[in-house]
Amino acid sequence: MPEISASAIPLIIGVAGHRDILPEAREKLEKEVRGILRQFREDYPATPLVILSALAFGADRLVVRVAIEMEIGFLVPLPWAWEDRPDPVPHGGGEAGLREMEELLAKARRVIVMPPTAQTAEERWELVGTYVARHSQILIALWDGDKHHDTGTCRVIGWHRDGRASPFSAGPGLLDRPERGPVYHVVTPHRASRLGPDEVRTHPPDFGGPAGHAFNAEKYFRSIWTSFNRYNVLASKASPGALEASKCQLLPAGAHDLLTRPQHKLLTFYARADLAARDQQACTRRVLIGLFLIAFGAFVVIEIYAHLCARLPLLAFYLASVTGAVSLYWWSRRCFHQEGYLDYRALSEALRVALFWDCAGIKESVADHYLRQFRSELDWIRHAARNCVLVSGAHCAVSSPDTLAEARLTIVKEHWIADQKSYFEGRANRRHRIHECLELTRAVLFWIGIVFASLVLAEHYFCQHVNHYLLVGVFGAAVLAAMLTEWNEKNGYGIDARRYQAAYVLYETACRRLGELDQTSDISQLITELGIEALSENADWVIQHRHRPIGMPNI
Repeated sequence: MPEISASAIPLIIGVAGHRDILPEAREKLEKEVRGILRQFREDYPATPLVILSALAFGADRLVVRVAIEMEIGFLVPLPWAWEDRPDPVPHGGGEAGLREMEELLAKARRVIVMPPTAQTAEERWELVGTYVARHSQILIALWDGDKHHDTGTCRVIGWHRDGRASPFSAGPGLLDRPERGPVYHVVTPHRASRLGPDEVRTHPPDFGGPAGHAFNAEKYFRSIWTSFNRYNVLASKASPGALEASKCQLLPAGAHDLLTRPQHKLLTFYARADLAARDQQACTRRVLIGLFLIAFGAFVVIEIYAHLCARLPLLAFYLASVTGAVSLYWWSRRCFHQEGYLDYRALSEALRVALFWDCAGIKESVADHYLRQFRSELDWIRHAARNCVLVSGAHCAVSSPDTLAEARLTIVKEHWIADQKSYFEGRANRRHRIHECLELTRAVLFWIGIVFASLVLAEHYFCQHVNHYLLVGVFGAAVLAAMLTEWNEKNGYGIDARRYQAAYVLYETACRRLGELDQTSDISQLITELGIEALSENADWVIQHRHRPIGMPNI
């Protein structure tokens, strides 16, 4: 079975269902599950699917068997490490079932062991259920639909719909809106139900409705999956050389040897997002420059036509320029250049924090601290970050004595905190200089326009003649000043300078406090708080820039 692609962020599909399904219904159930998975493959061809299944006897194994047949990878959350399993194994299916489970475990991409926070077997399986519900974008429920019995399947479906917390996650706060997901319900006969094999069918997906969303829930979820696919198409185009350069820009090559395998995977996910953001940033900048140049050129042409040379080709050129600018604008909107740049930069920042948190031994989930109160089309970033951490295995590494822990903590201090301090200091100074330069140039152009206007007035008063060249200069200076103001606002140089200065102070404070702390717990707390602040700052930056979309210059 192929490895889960390191270049693509997968959709996670959880499984819940009855354990005692009718043998006569298996073939039809497999057909229905195969149809669901095939539809996702057709709709989102660049996005790999990953099944999240506990391999409990019955429905879980049926879906995994279909996944293996379709060469879809799967992850297995278990209540305990397999070598520490109880005897007998609850829900294991007897000796034959255990042999089948061992066979399937050998084909799994990863086994995720729940933290030992529960005592009884049922409580441990409940942890598995909440984990599957929390970490799945979609849930396939092989269920008879009976809501009157409090079964494990009913509870998992409810947790998925209600946004229940789970292991490896702090869970939503009391004021947070729950994250929910659609349920694909396959009617499943089992021994205790009155349904027959002929009644197997798949209901239309229950998209429910995310709390606080007034628009169509299906549109909301499909927009998230489409964002996954759009990102994966772009991320797959990154060359190996560019990918390695992005990794080394975050961490020097010598530090890579100190990382664990999950951390290497997180670094790869970060580099992919970073390169995608740079690509879209370059496209956004080119489009913005093009719009401003076309707008200024169109103004110059129409002024020449109006005051110096009323020729038909000039008017035609003006109309063609305006048409070209509008076409360029709509093409950029259709390609999601600016949205892609902002989204992918946000994703890379979330993955940066996830990587350095893991290096520091912190198992917090970035998805629980990013854009928590802001539910919109940006939700896909939170899902993507959670999936990257999940498939990398970063949050579920077994705690053990680590001789490289101190070295990785040094990486965090030098290549995250110190580097970000220097980065934000340089960016704040640069953005401030650009802002001041643009403001000074705008003021100079404004006074040039005043001087030209005064000359036009004087010539008209004393010579009874209007100098059209000076008149064009008056309007040209005014338009240039307006365009510089618009450019300054579109790029947010002044606001970003203040924001970067605040970020510099944050990291400078962290550097200073790290030098004062001795206790490992205090250092972990500081790094955790710094990561949360970094995520909050980046979320504010994304939302702020989304409120200044690319558009025709307002002149």
